[in-house]
Amino acid sequence: PHFRGGGRAHGPKPRDFSYPLQKNVRRNGLRSALTSKYASGRLWIVQTVELERRTQGTGDVVNAMVRQGFESALVLDWKPDAERRMSPRFEQASHKLENVVTMQPDGVNCYDLLSFEHLIISLPALGSLERRFLKYTKLY
Repeated sequence: PHFRGGGRAHGPKPRDFSYPLQKNVRRNGLRSALTSKYASGRLWIVQTVELERRTQGTGDVVNAMVRQGFESALVLDWKPDAERRMSPRFEQASHKLENVVTMQPDGVNCYDLLSFEHLIISLPALGSLERRFLKYTKLY
């Protein structure tokens, strides 16, 4: 207001009113999302995420998705003894696809689970998720 043309004396200041969710709320949300996938029949547990053929390409992943009738899928894979901890050929074959995402079970969250139609978990990844939830038996 001191200068020519005026102004606002105490104008709006950008503020952030967000706050972090508690760990138990996030954990119970993930548990609820997994239960929802299982109840709707969209949770698939496989031995391994490798495809049948030796040469895996993007076309093989697309063919497998069409054969199963999947529109989008989140694939959780984990290899405890490997350096990359994921299936490198499947990850390379599916990274160009928008509707298929491969990730480790440690990084999964509710948003990822709910934004994809189907959830495919390998047995080692399921064991990792199970160990993640075994520590917490209370639902509070």
